Amino acid sequence: MLVFLLRHRGGSLYSSELSHYSFLFSMFKQSAAWWEVVVIVQMSVLVAIAVFAVRLGTYFGCVMLLAAFFLVLWLLVWLRPYQRRVTGAVANRGALCVLLTSFSTLLFMPAGTISSQAGAYERYAVALGAVVLLINIAFVGSVAWQVARVVKWRALAGKVKGAFGKLVGVRMPVAPTAGMPASGRAGKTGDIV
Repeated sequence: MLVFLLRHRGGSLYSSELSHYSFLFSMFKQSAAWWEVVVIVQMSVLVAIAVFAVRLGTYFGCVMLLAAFFLVLWLLVWLRPYQRRVTGAVANRGALCVLLTSFSTLLFMPAGTISSQAGAYERYAVALGAVVLLINIAFVGSVAWQVARVVKWRALAGKVKGAFGKLVGVRMPVAPTAGMPASGRAGKTGDIV
């Protein structure tokens, strides 16, 4: 991947001849088209830590994973490789969610030493699990909110209505909406419908 990107750096990376490879770099800024290499290295490092940190013990393996997630989040915030601000925001929130969830695994470890009171460990684990669950629900909610803000719902409803009409065999009229002419076609090419 790195060799491919170096060979086609500059404007030639976005030429029509290489369009079948665009899924690897089209979401990134042209100056950061190499970010997919960072993603590949990140995945390799995470797998290596998961495989080889077993000998170091659970605690050190978790600390190493936490450090890797923190580095990725820091790079995402510092470099901002994504073309669209929304995509970058979702990537940042996802990395933060993974970082916080990974950090919580470290907090579960001392829970095994809480045995002075009957049921104390269970209360601690349930409370901590609830916090982790709320963090993940907040992340999913923030992504759903971002998607809800980007989608043109009236245009989507018109397309679904038209597709359903074709499926059933009945032509259903599509009401024009703002940004959609009476012909039923979307007005802008960048709209997500």
